[in-house]
Amino acid sequence: MPMRILLIGAAVFLAAWFTVLKPGGATEEIPPVTAANTTPAPGAAATPAPAQDTTVAATAIPAEVLAKLPKDVAKAIKARKTLVLGVFTDDATDYRPMADDDRYVRNALKKTNRYRGEVFAKNISVADLVDYAPLVNDLGVKQSPAVVVIDRDLKGTVLTGYVDRIAINQAIADARRESIDPYITDEYLRDINAVCARFALHETRFSFPTISGKKAEIAAIKRGAKLDRRWIAAVERVDAPAKWKGLKAHYLRVLRRDLAGINELLRLHTSGKALPRSTGELIDLKDARKLDRRFNDAGLTACAEHRRS
Repeated sequence: MPMRILLIGAAVFLAAWFTVLKPGGATEEIPPVTAANTTPAPGAAATPAPAQDTTVAATAIPAEVLAKLPKDVAKAIKARKTLVLGVFTDDATDYRPMADDDRYVRNALKKTNRYRGEVFAKNISVADLVDYAPLVNDLGVKQSPAVVVIDRDLKGTVLTGYVDRIAINQAIADARRESIDPYITDEYLRDINAVCARFALHETRFSFPTISGKKAEIAAIKRGAKLDRRWIAAVERVDAPAKWKGLKAHYLRVLRRDLAGINELLRLHTSGKALPRSTGELIDLKDARKLDRRFNDAGLTACAEHRRS
């Protein structure tokens, strides 16, 4: 159920959108980037992590290997995040600035997709590569600029030389696609996970107002309600066997409460009444968290807001 709460939360605060928040873009998809090198990092061993009627790949890295890495990188690996390391020269001075290619790639890396915190990005110098030896030794990183993308299975891809934000985003998307999509054997779970993935993508492309004013805000809330109705219909169309009827009913209950919250927000905003101060006044956050735990237990990685695998 990715971003369900965020959709309503954004709608609640549409009035402040132009003074506090900045609209963000959608994830970009372009043809795959040709990698300079791709190889698993040493010390990584894949082990299966079964969930109900699912098979999800998990990767373990020895504690002694983690201990050799910088703490922030080791923490990201333990959290099963995608790593992005920008490798740049370290000889810039006040009178001799960073090389143009290094500077351009560094600036592009700042603007790449982070997938709500599931991607950890860090800039390092060529001289510091020795500190990341367990991850990069076999990747042949010998020059700057270079961008190293390491997936959850600790397989690395290197983009060497000048690359733009779109190319880096695609490398990140490819790494995530290869390492986080589980193989789900249960037909219902597979179908409902696909529904979640499809509507999560719709949410990332949700069109917030590009101009200020009540009319544009109300139009955006109506688009949110329309998206919710389509989402509910899609979940209803997937037939659930007896063992998953409870999960389906719970999912629909949360979605319908979300829709009711959006409709109430629309009523308040249209009538000029005060808007609620938090999303908790419109939806049942406690029930949504319970559903999130059920998604995780079933291995529905595209549905879970806070993934545990």
